Amino acid sequence: MKCKAIFFFFLMISSQLMQSQDLKPEYQKFISSFISEVKNNNKNAVAARITFPLKREYPIPKVKNKTDFIKRYNEIFDKTLISKITKSNPAKDWSEMGWRGIMLNQGDLWMDTNGKIIAINYQSEAEKKQKSTLIAAQK
Repeated sequence: MKCKAIFFFFLMISSQLMQSQDLKPEYQKFISSFISEVKNNNKNAVAARITFPLKREYPIPKVKNKTDFIKRYNEIFDKTLISKITKSNPAKDWSEMGWRGIMLNQGDLWMDTNGKIIAINYQSEAEKKQKSTLIAAQK
């Protein structure tokens, strides 16, 4: 019984240490700009924020460059992701996660501390269908 109490105590302490850090005002500024770019459907501005190549879930091919990203923009940024981004609050929905960067919600999208998008973990319905098709073709 005593071991369980000690384990529970350490579990509580470690979970508090793993919480994200408050987002600095300079990060909130470029996140606000990014939100505006998505809201205004400014594909070129969003593409300028991407660190290429942008990995997609296997077997979907990586996004190689700005031209490829603009061509595939609607596959990646569907209504759901656009809604998550445009309705987000830089101070509340974005979190600095130390050396890993800044994440939206629970990691749907990641930026570095320079405002560059380093990962988009969200997968749209179009990409899910593409993934299924590619897997079926490989079989």
